[in-house]
Amino acid sequence: MNSQISIIIFFSILFNYCYYLLIQKIETKINRKKLLIVFLVINIGTLMIFKYNNFFIENINAIFKTKYSLLKLAVPLGISFFTFQQISFLVDLYRNENVIRYPFIEYALHLLFFGWVTSGPIVRHNQVINQFLDDSNKKINYENLSGAFIIFVHGLFKKVIIADTLGKIVNTIYLNLSDLNSTTAFLFAFCYTLQIYFDFSGYSEIAAGIAKFLS
Repeated sequence: MNSQISIIIFFSILFNYCYYLLIQKIETKINRKKLLIVFLVINIGTLMIFKYNNFFIENINAIFKTKYSLLKLAVPLGISFFTFQQISFLVDLYRNENVIRYPFIEYALHLLFFGWVTSGPIVRHNQVINQFLDDSNKKINYENLSGAFIIFVHGLFKKVIIADTLGKIVNTIYLNLSDLNSTTAFLFAFCYTLQIYFDFSGYSEIAAGIAKFLS
């Protein structure tokens, strides 16, 4: 992660934490909604700029025959999950749901936790920050360690053994589409569906295992 991306992520976290501080001082529903809309637009707009800027530029060039240069923006790792987690936090604040006083450090940690920042899953803030604030979780729990290891290995097995093996079958069929028939077409669809499922399921369990290991 280069310094520019680090700065962008820091200001994104700080920006959304300011919403947390501001909305507590606003009592009227209409003003709370206006503030929410502003922050949602900025968050979604930032995501669109980083992920789809060249897509829009290419289409504008194609439609209007312009020659705008493509942008060379480095996409922050896990920006989609990172953004949607913050949006979830903003909406809960607007609704006054599951929100207590969160220190800035704990808020930032729940967003940047490496176990899910790259591939998810999207985690609700109250599921994590409350654990950071609980003093009983700051002691070593050997039962958690053994359970975490089992979950982690189970997820790793799904990803490395099952999903990656299915991926090889899918890639082989994809590279020989000219020889496709009804049997291989069904096999391709079946294996690809299972590959996606075990990929995400495995990643989720790996993240859960890491989280439990650190809890």
